[in-house]
Amino acid sequence: MNRLQRWQHQLKLDARAIETAYRALLGGSEAPEALHTLRVALRSLRARLTPFADHPDIAHIRAGLGALAHDTNALRDDEVMRALLATLPGSGPLLATLAPDTDNAKLATVLALHGPAIDALPLRVMTAAAQFDAAYLESASRTTTRRARRKLQLGLSALTPSTPAHDWHAARLLVKKARYLHDGQTLWLAPRWQGFGKQCKPAQEALGHLHDLDVLHDRYGHQFSPALDAAWQLARRNGLIAADAAVWTLDRALNG
Repeated sequence: MNRLQRWQHQLKLDARAIETAYRALLGGSEAPEALHTLRVALRSLRARLTPFADHPDIAHIRAGLGALAHDTNALRDDEVMRALLATLPGSGPLLATLAPDTDNAKLATVLALHGPAIDALPLRVMTAAAQFDAAYLESASRTTTRRARRKLQLGLSALTPSTPAHDWHAARLLVKKARYLHDGQTLWLAPRWQGFGKQCKPAQEALGHLHDLDVLHDRYGHQFSPALDAAWQLARRNGLIAADAAVWTLDRALNG
């Protein structure tokens, strides 16, 4: 297959992955990471289509998938908060007061609302993508990823250990966007940037952990026992050290 055919094949696989994950959840899947699997698949396809979002058909598909991702945010956050809380010493009493599982009825309702975004998704994606030739795909991909790297570079350069939490969170979003965007456009990028998505992953994970700790404290900090608060403080300090190191490494990759 040439590059265009390979790109089209990847699009089809992405769309089918979303369809499969959606149907599994709608059918009552109890797999621990089922919701996460759907959200990763949504993110992957939306990122692969990002450089072409000015085209109405692509914009419509991305908007529908984005709405589904948005409406499952809170449910996924609940899963993440419970899992993170369980790692902290002294969290048992607080954890016992929280709902142990995702609200399956609520999830099913949310999913059902977004059925039109999933119906015939592979066919709709392939039909919309058929209008693009290889030259256009390469040009748009390189332009979009270049802009993302510039924004990322500016965002990372402003970070210090004393930077407010919301700025670290903003940097996390930039890293996350750059990672999925570059992973989605690898076929069209210059060799130097073909592996950049993988280089973003450690920073995304470190920044994500730091953000999760902050969200956990915002949600439940007023219920922390002294022991749990001390455990959270230690985790937050270590998380900030890890995030700062990961950001420094990624900044070097951008500037190297």
